[in-house]
Amino acid sequence: METLIEVYFKDNHKTKEVMLDWFNQPFDLEYVDMSFTYCTRDRSVKYNRERFIKYLDEELSYNGTSSITLTSKDGMINSVRRERDYFDCNINLKVSEPNEVANRIAEFFDQHDGVIGFMCASNDYIWQNERDLDTYNWQGRPTEGLIIIDNPLFKGEKMVSLESLPGYAHYVNGLWLGSCWKMWFGEEMFKFIPKTRFNSVDAKWALKTLSNHAIEITLHENMMDFDKPDNRKRQWEFRKQVGVDAVAEWLEDMKSTGDPAVEIRTIQGGEGRAITNYYNDEKQNVPKSQATTAVYYEINSAGDVTKEEIKKI
Repeated sequence: METLIEVYFKDNHKTKEVMLDWFNQPFDLEYVDMSFTYCTRDRSVKYNRERFIKYLDEELSYNGTSSITLTSKDGMINSVRRERDYFDCNINLKVSEPNEVANRIAEFFDQHDGVIGFMCASNDYIWQNERDLDTYNWQGRPTEGLIIIDNPLFKGEKMVSLESLPGYAHYVNGLWLGSCWKMWFGEEMFKFIPKTRFNSVDAKWALKTLSNHAIEITLHENMMDFDKPDNRKRQWEFRKQVGVDAVAEWLEDMKSTGDPAVEIRTIQGGEGRAITNYYNDEKQNVPKSQATTAVYYEINSAGDVTKEEIKKI
């Protein structure tokens, strides 16, 4: 089964160490080609270990968005992308034991103070983020049950509403935000999503605390059972209870309607965050006008909740 894995880290003095560790992971791949944004101008050249190390050093000397890609003999892609303050390590990988691979990724994430990461079936990720109806028709994939909307860019055309799919991914300021089979969250994310939101009393997912204050979320036992109704429901519940979409929209600075589902401001000289989440009676994160409860948190620079208040609206 083909699997997509993405893990994100802060771009700092440890960047080379993390990248080398990632490319040295035992993925059982025989690399044949490599490409670099600056050193090869994104053109593929024959893979050579010594040249790879040399190019890596040179690539990291440049500022700005860049990518490093290794291609294996059987066509698997392993790459690292730098964007803004973060970089992500991502790979499409054929695996027979997803849980074993996930355990290695969790250890890697925890060891290097990861920000956020996820693992899911590649095919599910593709279709949860495909809006083009022509692609559905070309692949012979049914569209029954999908919400179809007008394409805002091309008059008269229709498209799939990605916001109506539980696995839709946001990419904000170089970071992924979404909901899928296996996810990892580090302290950096707790500045925006209080850790208590992940282990609420109504949570129906498995939560594991890693050694370095990061957490692992597993929505359902078998990665390939993503399309079962109960698992899709749980995928939606995670999005709504944790407030994935509200946080993504705030980070994108899209909240211009005056009716936010989450309000975030800095405190403690910019080191901490004050966060107000708005929820309805079903404990779903909703716009303020639809909410019955407001949950207020104060979070310090380490991501710890120092104050929490719950008020009925």
